[in-house]
Amino acid sequence: MPPSAGLSPQRQYLNTCDGTSIGARLLTPDQLQHEIAADLKHCCLVVEIAVYPSKNKPIAILPEEFSLRIAGTDKTIKPASSRLVASILHYSGGGGNDKAPAPSDQDRMAMELELSSKSLPEGSTTVPVAGYLYFPLSAKKQKNKTGYQLENTLTGQKLTLTLSPP
Repeated sequence: MPPSAGLSPQRQYLNTCDGTSIGARLLTPDQLQHEIAADLKHCCLVVEIAVYPSKNKPIAILPEEFSLRIAGTDKTIKPASSRLVASILHYSGGGGNDKAPAPSDQDRMAMELELSSKSLPEGSTTVPVAGYLYFPLSAKKQKNKTGYQLENTLTGQKLTLTLSPP
């Protein structure tokens, strides 16, 4: 998906020395509910990433070059693939609603397709792109009040963005 027009006050931005800009925001449970049909709030933190490459200079976007750190800890979490997140939801009964029937394999495939279509695209680009990264984190650990740090090495240097808790 293309980045939203203009700068978003909810995103944190970082400009690199080569002119590439990276924006990120942690989605709140309300935003998640409106953006994604699957109930992710019990299994994942979702971060919207926008990458604005330097003019006419391609940048390779690889989700595995991102990690999320709970502020003040050494633990980092890598983003999960759409397939893994859909499987987590499938085997946990749909994301936390104990009264709902377990999703079918067809439901799991539909979740995977939706999550994949909204994921940060992987590959080389010279145009701005945006999408979601899904970081598996239990609901208990999501209650963090100190915030998170999104780390990446897209431009060959380690970059860190501080994200406020939702």
